[in-house]
Amino acid sequence: MSQAAISSSATAVPLSQANAIAVVQKEICSLGVYSLADGKSLAQLPLPEQSHELVITADNRHAFIAQYGVKKWLAPGVGGNVITVVDMQQLKVINTIDLTPYHRLHGIRLDDKGRLFVLSETSSVLIRFDDPVNNDEPDAIIPVNGARSHYFVLNKAGDRAWVSDTLSGMAISVNTEDPTQPVHKVLNGKGPEGCCLSPDEKRFYIINRYGNAIKAYEATSMKLLHQAVTQGESVRVVALKNGNLVVANSARKSLLIYSPELKFIKEIALSAAPTAITLTDNDERVITSTEDNKLTWVDIGQGKLLNIINTDKGADASVLFNHAV
Repeated sequence: MSQAAISSSATAVPLSQANAIAVVQKEICSLGVYSLADGKSLAQLPLPEQSHELVITADNRHAFIAQYGVKKWLAPGVGGNVITVVDMQQLKVINTIDLTPYHRLHGIRLDDKGRLFVLSETSSVLIRFDDPVNNDEPDAIIPVNGARSHYFVLNKAGDRAWVSDTLSGMAISVNTEDPTQPVHKVLNGKGPEGCCLSPDEKRFYIINRYGNAIKAYEATSMKLLHQAVTQGESVRVVALKNGNLVVANSARKSLLIYSPELKFIKEIALSAAPTAITLTDNDERVITSTEDNKLTWVDIGQGKLLNIINTDKGADASVLFNHAV
C-alpha cells in the first residue's frame, strides 16, 4: 500500500507515454513489471522480505523500494533496513542500500530536485539522499520526533514533510531543511496512516485508519479545516488535479470520492479490498492495487472498472513508466 506512491505511489508519466507498470508484490518478495498492452509479465525482480513502497525517478530510469520488513505496523519485529535500487530500463537490481541502524523503512518520496527521502518508522527519522543513484551514503538525518512514524507526504520543493505517526495518533509537520525548527504536532485520531497534499499544497489530508475519519488541515498552521467519516477502515488517500480526494476503503472494498471540503460524492465498488492507489495524468483514471492480486484501472467519472492486470501475490504500491529498451 503507494507524491502524487502519490502511490499512493509516485505521479506517473502521462498515460499516452507509459507502456509498462511496476508493482511491489510484497507476499512473494518481488517487483512485478507488466506490459500495459497485454498484461504480460516483463520481469519479476527479487526484493527483500516485505518491501512495501516505491518511487521512480522523473526520467523513468531508476526506482527505489523501501523494505518495511514486517506485514503491518502493529506486527512485532525489528523490520527491514534496505533500500533496493532498480534500473527500470534494464529491469535489474543494481544496488541495495543498507540503512542500519534504521529499520522499518516505509514511506519513500522524491522531491523535484531528485532528492530521495526515506522514513524509518521505529527511529522516527527522515533519511535524505541528495544523489541516491550515485551515492548511497545519507546526506542528512532529519528527526521527526514521533513514536511510530509510518507514512509521509513531501512537498515538491522537498523542504517540508507531513508524517502519519500511527501509534501516537499524531500528524506531524517537519521542516526538512532546518531540523532546529520545532516540528508541529496535532493529535489526529486512531491510527493515522494514508495522507496527501492538495494540488496547490495548501491543504494536508490524512486518514485515521481505525478512527473512521478523514481530516483536512491547513498545511502551514495545521489548523483543522474539515473532517468526514470514511465508513470503516481506510488505508490510502490521493488528491486528483481537480482537488477531489480518492480514498481506498478496505472495509467496504471500494473507493470513496470526496470534494476538497470533504463532502462525500460517490462510492465505486472494487473486486477486493484496495491496498494502494496510483494516480495518472488523467483525473478520470486511477489505478488500484487490490487484495485479490489485481491492478485495476478505474474510471472515476463514470464509476466503472476498466482494464485489469493480474499480478502475483501481495500487490501494493505501483508506478507507471515507459520502458524504452
